[in-house]
Amino acid sequence: MLSPHEGRLLAGAIARLLRDSSRLDDIHLVAELVGRRRFAALLAEGRRLDSPILRERPEIDGQSVDFERLRSLPADTLGGAYVRHLDGNGLKLYLDQTSDRVIRDPEVGYLIHRYRQ
Repeated sequence: MLSPHEGRLLAGAIARLLRDSSRLDDIHLVAELVGRRRFAALLAEGRRLDSPILRERPEIDGQSVDFERLRSLPADTLGGAYVRHLDGNGLKLYLDQTSDRVIRDPEVGYLIHRYRQ
């Protein structure tokens, strides 16, 4: 359930997106507001299963992943397809942390962050 303040944030973000759909900050805000219950459920399930991603908290970043090496892999491998998807669509690796503006649980924030990567 959204608080009145969160409802206003959501309405404002949607209104701005209707005028300019490239506003990534508003896309993320809408996704955080409408998806946080689902991510909380995923977190609960991950805890129940003792998920390695929650224990180890790996990151996909320039320090952990050799993107030049991925570019040398065949296109039909996971790494090769991933980096070609990023390159071919002009995408950059998402490194920004999830805002704590509407997400209070840092573990839910981590799951959202990894989902965006």
